[in-house]
Amino acid sequence: MTEESIEKTAQRVQSSLRDLGIIARELLKGSRSEEVLSTAARSMVQHEGYIDNCSLNIARLEILSQQIALHEECMEQSLSNVEDLQWKLNSLTNRTKKLSADSSPHPPALDPAEGQYHFETLHGLSTSDAE
Repeated sequence: MTEESIEKTAQRVQSSLRDLGIIARELLKGSRSEEVLSTAARSMVQHEGYIDNCSLNIARLEILSQQIALHEECMEQSLSNVEDLQWKLNSLTNRTKKLSADSSPHPPALDPAEGQYHFETLHGLSTSDAE
């Protein structure tokens, strides 16, 4: 072999080695991409469980919200009933006071500190009789 052919062969070998290096780098990039993709897929699978759990929690919160709204309606209705009962009780109390005042010779004693009638006086009992 001549010197010239040896030189050309050496250049071809060197060029082939360079090409092999480029191919090896591309393969490494591809394998890294595969690693990144597999990591992303694993992460997605993990997050899928979290997403399902969040969906269930949201559904539960919606149910709780509906239940709270129902409780609120019931409480408003009960409050309305209490106000009606309070009005009726005041009306009956006023009638009882008026009847008691009209039928007794002495009006019931008024406690100035509380602004209310004494129970014993309304019913004609003394403190010792009530015990």
